[in-house]
Amino acid sequence: MRSRPAKVTVAAALLSVTALTGCVVEPNPAGAGSTPSARPDDARPAVVVAPAPEREVPPMSPPREQPMPEVPTVRGPYVPTEPTSPPTDAPTSTSSAPVDTSMPTPAPTGTPAPTPTPTSTPMPARLVALLPRASELPTLAWSTTEGMRTAAWSEIAAPAAVPVATALTHVNAARAAGGACASTGQRVDAAVLAAAAVSLAADPAPGAPMDVVLLRYPTAQLAADGLDALRSLGTACGGVETPDGMLGAGADGRVTLTSDDAVLVLEGTARGTLLIAVQHEGAPPEAVTALLAAVR
Repeated sequence: MRSRPAKVTVAAALLSVTALTGCVVEPNPAGAGSTPSARPDDARPAVVVAPAPEREVPPMSPPREQPMPEVPTVRGPYVPTEPTSPPTDAPTSTSSAPVDTSMPTPAPTGTPAPTPTPTSTPMPARLVALLPRASELPTLAWSTTEGMRTAAWSEIAAPAAVPVATALTHVNAARAAGGACASTGQRVDAAVLAAAAVSLAADPAPGAPMDVVLLRYPTAQLAADGLDALRSLGTACGGVETPDGMLGAGADGRVTLTSDDAVLVLEGTARGTLLIAVQHEGAPPEAVTALLAAVR
């Protein structure tokens, strides 16, 4: 048997290796001993990419001061807000509840505020406004030995507030006397809050000037006590000499103060918290009654 040529043997060996490895080996036309040429991709020259030019950064502008937001002005008394309660394990609701924008109500304290006691008694009017005015008084009519007489009223001194200590001449005279007489005088106006007076006349009626004096007390009971002390003043001070004259007692609780040329008479009544007194020099009873009734 004749042996194969050497080239055939090498070619068969290459085909066997190719079938086993799955690679395709091109036959080398230059011969089996030459090195195969590189692939076209391996021969491609490397491309050098130039770096991108740096972008010029513009200079930063200087910082500008931002105005602070306007703080809302709170009007009304400051009310502290209630402290936030600590979180609990209970699930919170996802629904949005309406937000109350009104001012929160302060939590009640342990001591409740006192409730004002309702009263049906109105506040007392200004004392001067309660005095009678001459233009509002009806014509005075009084009886004399010659018959009935009439006269219109006139003001000698307008209504005005007066010091309590000088409101009644007889009380001031009793205080100057000392002893039991002074104690009785102090009982008259010890609890007085305010005093006011007006002087009127009704010529040709005698007794001018006729002074209407109002004393205001805290309660009606104190006003009644002041009237009792006033009426007992003539008895407690009967015959007592004072710088203003001699004190004495008249009829029906009247108090007299006799000086060299006149007799000043004091009489009065109580109405609610007021003590109404009339000082005169022998005025007709009709005039005193009209003045006491004219006080509002």
